[in-house]
Amino acid sequence: MPSSTTRNAAETDRQVRRLYGLAYRIHPIAHILANPKATGDGVAYATARIPRALSAARRLMTLPGVAEHEETPYARSFLTAAERQLNAPSTTLLRIAATAQQAAARADDLDDDLRAVVFRDIEERCRYLVDAAVVEPVLGRRGWSGRDRAANHTLQQWAAQWGLNELADGAAPPPHAEREPAVPAELRRQAAARTAARARCAAGIRCRNATA
Repeated sequence: MPSSTTRNAAETDRQVRRLYGLAYRIHPIAHILANPKATGDGVAYATARIPRALSAARRLMTLPGVAEHEETPYARSFLTAAERQLNAPSTTLLRIAATAQQAAARADDLDDDLRAVVFRDIEERCRYLVDAAVVEPVLGRRGWSGRDRAANHTLQQWAAQWGLNELADGAAPPPHAEREPAVPAELRRQAAARTAARARCAAGIRCRNATA
């Protein structure tokens, strides 16, 4: 009959295997938050799953012998990386991008050309910065430059002025026309071109190619 020491060691090994399983499952989910093409649903899934996995991992590491197990640090490294990605600026940018994409679609339906152009510009800039944040030294990619960090700060401020940061948390609607933020001249030109193109369409026909 196995001794209590043997049974305890076997139980510790079992819990460490559970920790490993948790870490391996969460690893690819965290990668969603580094993908510039991530969808709003994907980001929502990852940002919901990772905190739950981290909470479960912390409980497992309080069990006897698990934190001290020689194989635990490797599993912990996966979990630490997932937590770091969850809290990274790129995750916030992906949430803003998804919200901007939805807002642009609503603006299209309302023929609100200025907002459609602005929101798509915000989405594109967010996804560009998410891609720029990737660190792959072998490919010469070292993450954000100082210029990228400044661009992130400016972009998040501009998104907040349009209500997109709050919308990412499900709170506030877009700003009203009377407190509309300043818009760069190039974006105003693009919006005017969309409006003019739609005006040339035959009556009663939605000119989808003019608002693309």
